[in-house]
Amino acid sequence: MNRTPPRRLLATLALGAALCSGACSTGQRVDTSALLGAERDAAASLASEHAYPAPSRDAVSEWSDRAADGEIRRIAAPAEDAGSWLVTDTRDGRPITEDHYVRSPKGDVALVRSTNHVERVVSWFAPALVVMPAELNPGETFRQTSSIKIYPIDDQYNVRDQGPVTQELTLEAEQDFARPTGPAPTFRVRAVFTTDLSAADVVKTTDLWFDAREKGGGLVAERSEEVVKALGLTIRTTRRFLVREAP
Repeated sequence: MNRTPPRRLLATLALGAALCSGACSTGQRVDTSALLGAERDAAASLASEHAYPAPSRDAVSEWSDRAADGEIRRIAAPAEDAGSWLVTDTRDGRPITEDHYVRSPKGDVALVRSTNHVERVVSWFAPALVVMPAELNPGETFRQTSSIKIYPIDDQYNVRDQGPVTQELTLEAEQDFARPTGPAPTFRVRAVFTTDLSAADVVKTTDLWFDAREKGGGLVAERSEEVVKALGLTIRTTRRFLVREAP
């Protein structure tokens, strides 16, 4: 029995064919030898308030995308609800993404909503997607199943796509990371995000480096590769390697 692909999938494939011949790829692989020291087994746990400190006022940091030669300004600001905040990435004064985070009563940090201004979509997670449990122990993998609904940015009553989501977080190692102020000890966490949408399957693998110093804390760098497949074929690969330059 022949299966007819849904109209939305055909539209996705047609768009992919229009934008590129074969698989699309943005961002390049980066030689990290000048940035990363040797890995060692993690000797301590990583707490969510250390990895993702909630801002008490607007906090601005400057980032570079080593995979795409881009400069990004990141603004973390308190949101209206207590225990929640917004993180907005901008380039040349224009917003790229805006993420809404919340800290649960038990201490988990979770992503409620993500807005992509480039693709003009808003993604909602239910339940909120945990990006860091209250405490992540060395070698431990935290796993969560959630769901995602994607809406056009200007029509948040019309579901464009939806599907199940799985997120896995593992504290894999400690590693020195070269920063403008000198080498900084960091925790390295591997995050694997997968979702099965009606139009495509998405797998995003991210390495996250968090400052391990007692008076430091926060995210130092994130390196990701997102692969989008339809009908078993890769239609897009996106790579980013964001490094916090200042402060």
